[in-house]
Amino acid sequence: MAFPNIRRSDFSHSLVHLTKERREYVQDDKTLEQKLERVVPGFEVLKEILSDGVIRSSLGFVKGTRPVMCLSEIPLRPPRRRRMTLQWA
Repeated sequence: MAFPNIRRSDFSHSLVHLTKERREYVQDDKTLEQKLERVVPGFEVLKEILSDGVIRSSLGFVKGTRPVMCLSEIPLRPPRRRRMTLQWA
């Protein structure tokens, strides 16, 4: 599928996926409580995504019961404003 020629400077032909740290828990057999086992840094999560070729969905910040993932084609930083120069005649 061909993409249209986008003329807006704040659009991109790339996708953005925000990656954060992942907390892994284990269940205590005696108390049945979840205990934090380790925190996987965001960069390690990114490397896992790239090596596995899989982005896993989650239920965080979602209304409803279906797991989702969010992608965006819009950059996070607005385009730079052009500096106006005044010329005197």
